[in-house]
Amino acid sequence: MQLSARFILASLTAVVFGFAACDSAAPDDSGRITVLIKDEPFPFDLVDSVMVTINSVELVGEDTTDNVLVLSDIEQSFNLLELRDGVTDTLAALPIPEGNYSGLRVVVDESAYVVLKDGTRFDLKTPSATTSGLKIQMPPVEVSDFSDEVEVLVDFDVEKSFVLQGNAATPAGIKGFLFKPVIKVESLELNDVELVTE
Repeated sequence: MQLSARFILASLTAVVFGFAACDSAAPDDSGRITVLIKDEPFPFDLVDSVMVTINSVELVGEDTTDNVLVLSDIEQSFNLLELRDGVTDTLAALPIPEGNYSGLRVVVDESAYVVLKDGTRFDLKTPSATTSGLKIQMPPVEVSDFSDEVEVLVDFDVEKSFVLQGNAATPAGIKGFLFKPVIKVESLELNDVELVTE
């Protein structure tokens, strides 16, 4: 089984970069978007916690990746093992202007770590995810009305993201983990109509 954490995008207040018709105040005809986080059972029964920090979440315009709407630039830390059995957590909830959107960019902090049940801690590094961020494609979605509601469920695949080094038969056999974040869109809804599902 694989462990995955899920994020959803919602709407409130945004800082906009690259959108000619937008400023930091959402226009009257803006729609909304929401980001949650969730998980499934983790396969490593010797692991107590898997901690990641998300530094920022951005929504990318369909026409060019230079058109970026910052959904969140607040550091948020999550124990991915707490996000299972339908549990979700919100990464961002804010208004978004009219437009066409086709992706997300998630910046994961390099200070992720794994703690075993015996208290052993492994600090991990992921420098590539802290600079340009993880680019996540999603089906194109058009926000054309102030009442539009977009919900994006993003799957953080823990089993693929945290690669075990050593032997998991005992805590002493675990030498560490390689951290290579794998995140993808699991589902996307516009006004409660599902546009895509995994």
